[in-house]
Amino acid sequence: AAFSPDGRRIVTASWDNTARLWQAGTETPLATMRHDEDVNSAAFSPDGRRIVTASWDNTSRLWQTGAETPLATMRHHDVVNSAAFSPDGRRIVTASRGIYYFMDGTKTASLWEAGSATPLATMRHDRAVFSAAFSPDGRRIVTASFDKTARLWQAGSETPLATMRHDGLVFSAAFRPDGRRIVTASVDNTARLWDTGFFFLDGPKLINTICREILNVDINAPPRNTDLSRLTDAELQMAAVINPNTERDVCRPPTRWQRFASMFGIGG
Repeated sequence: AAFSPDGRRIVTASWDNTARLWQAGTETPLATMRHDEDVNSAAFSPDGRRIVTASWDNTSRLWQTGAETPLATMRHHDVVNSAAFSPDGRRIVTASRGIYYFMDGTKTASLWEAGSATPLATMRHDRAVFSAAFSPDGRRIVTASFDKTARLWQAGSETPLATMRHDGLVFSAAFRPDGRRIVTASVDNTARLWDTGFFFLDGPKLINTICREILNVDINAPPRNTDLSRLTDAELQMAAVINPNTERDVCRPPTRWQRFASMFGIGG
């Protein structure tokens, strides 16, 4: 169930083959939107004038709010688990899976122009896709899959920008309101928080960001505008951080002795 943007109406999705529109606080539906099989999700457009539904009948349908006849039908090869509008309401992203959780089906999320019957792009996983959501600016999409990953995509692209891994099936993924973080939820008994900025840093910038911003390099470290990846071994010894294990593995590249020893399997 979801509220309209103005909070005056509610849309519900049911396994009685319908989605229903309600005036908030009443017990009689304003409209009933019918599918041929159970309805998994229903959501309002950002302006509240349209509703998108996702169903076991392999379709996602677009409705004018209050109408009982769909404006458009987006057909899939398998169950549509979720559907969501972009922040500007011009596009829709859907997530599709097999009829049973252990059947992978099409393993895709699809991007559609709202009202179109042909997808603009198809985003593929290795197993069924359970959910998909837009970033707040509408430029990116995050998908959650039974292949134990969530993936970040440029909206309209079919190649992932980044892959976030869990130890079990991933059921949901969502952006923070400013778009800078992603939270994922998995059957591995964890929810994980990801900084999207890390996905677009090259090696030296990633080292600097981890060491300075996350691990809090202390006052004995080189100036903050120093590129840690270019320091000598002696200078790196000054880059002390809170966690010495992480410092050794991440903030300090191997010393010359460590590099030599690793070539011959020498411990220490």
